[in-house]
Amino acid sequence: MRREWLALRRSVEDRLTRLEAVVEELAKATRENTKAIEELTKIVKEHGERLGRIERRLTGIENMLNNLTIGLEDEANHVVQHLLKQRGIEIRTRPTFFDRRYEFDIYGTSEQLTIIGDAKVKVGPKAVRRLVGRVDRVMKRWPDRFKGRVVVVLYCLRALEKAVDIASKYGVWLIEDMEERTKPI
Repeated sequence: MRREWLALRRSVEDRLTRLEAVVEELAKATRENTKAIEELTKIVKEHGERLGRIERRLTGIENMLNNLTIGLEDEANHVVQHLLKQRGIEIRTRPTFFDRRYEFDIYGTSEQLTIIGDAKVKVGPKAVRRLVGRVDRVMKRWPDRFKGRVVVVLYCLRALEKAVDIASKYGVWLIEDMEERTKPI
């Protein structure tokens, strides 16, 4: 019986030694994981702070772009009204919404004439074609808002030469940095 008892004791001691080794390995892994988690937490915190700075900068840029866009729209409407006045035409233009999909930076109407268009920083042929298509769709949906002759206008700070050709082809009044590039009126 003593032999059995010694064999059982040795077996339990061996198992205990193996368990202690496993526990030590787990403790070591836990310490390493804790250290890695602390490092990752520090990195995440730094990234969070960096993202906060980026978000603040993006908000500033967004506000600046909104101000520039509003400024460009205002400038476009003033220039269009001035050029019309030089021709003896008094129409007040302003941005307008037909619905959520159709917003135009320039719109004004009288009994004889409707002016409608957009203001852009840079204009290429695609922008001219897109504007003409949008105006055509709006005219079909809201014909009562288009009295007299309809003039599509595109005001920009810079027009590509091909845009001038396309604007001329479609009869779009293209004004580049306060200078008329086409004269459909």
